[in-house]
Amino acid sequence: MREELSVGADEHMRLGTDEWVYIGLGVLSLDTADKTWEQQQATASMSLDIAAVVRIVLSDGTVMVCRQAGRTGYGTFTIESSQPLAHGTVATVAPWSLVDPADIFDHDHDRDALRWTGELSDTLSQADNGRIVALRNAAASKRGHRL
Repeated sequence: MREELSVGADEHMRLGTDEWVYIGLGVLSLDTADKTWEQQQATASMSLDIAAVVRIVLSDGTVMVCRQAGRTGYGTFTIESSQPLAHGTVATVAPWSLVDPADIFDHDHDRDALRWTGELSDTLSQADNGRIVALRNAAASKRGHRL
């Protein structure tokens, strides 16, 4: 996790910056398949009325699209994921379905947004890999000077 790229990091997550590793990107949109943000805002009487779509692309190739229905959709939260989200006896917090990544793109009302999320995630991952290499080179250089 990069502090410059994150919001609301917990204190226990604040390790030395050389120990943080970029794992992916999540993007929240208030434009849904049914309404744009402007349409939702015009008719919402409280925050619970707002629906949202979250697109997540992880550096291991996992793709997820999460849909939060507004109050008229009974506040449901569903997840389509290209990788299993349940492990062992641990229960998931929301219903999810294992879906082929190509189908996740097909089900998304804004395929470009998911594609752009993936492209931005790739760019951030490459930048973070460069940061890690630079830190390792600097550490090796310091060790070399001490000899």
